[in-house]
Amino acid sequence: MRIQILFIVILFLFVSHAPAQEVLIKTEKLEPVALRALETFANIVNENNFMRMGFKSVEEAKTAQLGAPFQEFSIELGKLKTYEPGANPNQLLDGGNIAYYPVNVQSETRSSIMLVKEKDQWKAVSYGSANLIKLFTSTRSRLQTSSNLPISSFFVVRIPAMNIYFVGYRMDQQLMLTPILDNTEYKFRSGTPVSGEDVFRTLLPYAKAHDGLPG
Repeated sequence: MRIQILFIVILFLFVSHAPAQEVLIKTEKLEPVALRALETFANIVNENNFMRMGFKSVEEAKTAQLGAPFQEFSIELGKLKTYEPGANPNQLLDGGNIAYYPVNVQSETRSSIMLVKEKDQWKAVSYGSANLIKLFTSTRSRLQTSSNLPISSFFVVRIPAMNIYFVGYRMDQQLMLTPILDNTEYKFRSGTPVSGEDVFRTLLPYAKAHDGLPG
């Protein structure tokens, strides 16, 4: 009987501290789709759009390679409004059905491919977003150096209604969020990791006052 009770207690502790979402995407399912999308990307880049797509030339696009992907999680405004300080911040994370692949040329990020999972199938839905992916990858690079975590540990967290992006990771089971841009209103500094709990405590009054329209 004591063994059964001990097992139940251990199971409860594990579940209560486990991340609300699985972060590490299985790249073996993503990569074939991303590689086909990379070929498509090279074919749609031309003299009229190569700069808008993030490349320095059409020829450069044909030599591009894929970088390590980011999985994106989102936070709905309604859930953020009901967040109680001290609660597990992982429980706010939804989604996980979007992935960004950096498109690199000689190890420098030029552009990106966005994949979306629909009905258990991944497919490419957009190309470009050069400025955004550069912010993701530069932030991740600095965090990887300072944390010594594997590159697969990092993911994107987005709050659509407030138009905020973070690069997230977990350190000692604690959710950490790093703003990709400075934000004077919320006093976020780009590249400075903040615990998820502190981020959501800061955003809570703004979320409650938000009209629900995209930021």
